[in-house]
Amino acid sequence: MKKVLLPGILGGIAVFVWSFISHMVLPIGEMGVKAVNANEDAILSTMKSNLTDPGFYILPGVNMKTATAEQQTTQQAKWKAGPTAVIAYNPTGWDAMSLAQLIRQLLFQILCALIAAFIISATVASLFNRALMVMLMGVFSWLTVNVPQWNWYGFPVSFTIGQGLDHLISWLIGGLVIAWMIGRAEKK
Repeated sequence: MKKVLLPGILGGIAVFVWSFISHMVLPIGEMGVKAVNANEDAILSTMKSNLTDPGFYILPGVNMKTATAEQQTTQQAKWKAGPTAVIAYNPTGWDAMSLAQLIRQLLFQILCALIAAFIISATVASLFNRALMVMLMGVFSWLTVNVPQWNWYGFPVSFTIGQGLDHLISWLIGGLVIAWMIGRAEKK
């Protein structure tokens, strides 16, 4: 376990630092993200008047579990005609980029890196192959989460590609840190 703990923590920190660079310095982390400049106040006012509960909303929406065949057909026609939207909605707002969010994100990335460190510590492979394995874990997460969001909810292609680049690069960097440190620990 000692062989995994420090590499996992430092690998997670490396991923966190890359995420900062990707989102705050480079355009990768923000690919496909757009601000609503025109009529934002009107849109927010309409949302506030019509959506009372926080949640994940899909427009046009229908409850597929209880919808009649006619309601499903109507919903499909609305989807085809557009516009469509996916909204992660919070009616009360929150502090964006808060210290608590940054700390949670760091902890999530350390936890992921600890999992990766545990997995690759059980392998007999070169530094490059171990780093590649961790990078492929990042690609796996992208294929499991972000690509289905594009497929099912219409997330922008550029956003999906940006997330893929971010996962691939961050976990390659994290993987190199983890693999190098585990390799050093094994030589002792």
